[in-house]
Amino acid sequence: YLDPQLLAEGFFCIGTVMAFFRLLFYVQLNHELGPLQISLGKMTVDFSQFLIIFIIVIGSFTAGLCRLYEYYDGMIQIDPETNATSRQESSFINAYDTFTVLFWGLFCMSSQEAGIVVIENLPSEGGELEAINTHDFTQMVGYCLFAVYCVFTVIVLMNMLIGAMSNTFQRVTDNLDVEWIFARTEIYLTFMSQTVLPPPLNFLPTRVGASVFSAFRKKFFKIEETPREDQENFENVMGKLVARYFSKKRKEETSSEKPDSSLD
Repeated sequence: YLDPQLLAEGFFCIGTVMAFFRLLFYVQLNHELGPLQISLGKMTVDFSQFLIIFIIVIGSFTAGLCRLYEYYDGMIQIDPETNATSRQESSFINAYDTFTVLFWGLFCMSSQEAGIVVIENLPSEGGELEAINTHDFTQMVGYCLFAVYCVFTVIVLMNMLIGAMSNTFQRVTDNLDVEWIFARTEIYLTFMSQTVLPPPLNFLPTRVGASVFSAFRKKFFKIEETPREDQENFENVMGKLVARYFSKKRKEETSSEKPDSSLD
């Protein structure tokens, strides 16, 4: 299933979606659509907080329901009167199927028969099948857990997320001028600091690219400069000037001290 062609098609699909989503970045320049895009970006923070709680909730119900129904995997029940067969649903048999059913149950798209328990008939001494065996308590617990999950996620968590997003949108609307002008200025700075040439023209050398390359070269590839002869001569001259200055100062100090000694 890791065929390179399949991987390439999958990643190309994801890249196409992301490329079209890039257009939302330029929508911020519009006065009408810009605040909506800004609100959408800030709502992702609210969604990430909701996602943490949702993962904990769906993980707990997945572990519980999977542990409850994994015993009935592959069981087939035969009706002794009609010889009709019933197979155990694979809704809560393993972790993957349980997570799938619970996730789509968030949008009310899961089957109502997901919690039904099907158990094999018990054979009699003569080898014939006896009456249908049922585990009503297990089925009741499964349905109750599934119902609690749907109520908690659909009614509580979803409404909590909607309320948080509404507050975020109202906060952006109340501070519309500052939020929109800041986002628009950020886009302008992005175009000013980087090259704006479209491919393949962006491969041509530009002044910004040359300055960035020069700064990168100076930072990571420092070249040791060999001392030049004029630099050595300069250092020698400066040393002699400093020595001459201090010798002159010492002579001035000694000459100023001689009259004082003659007065004594």
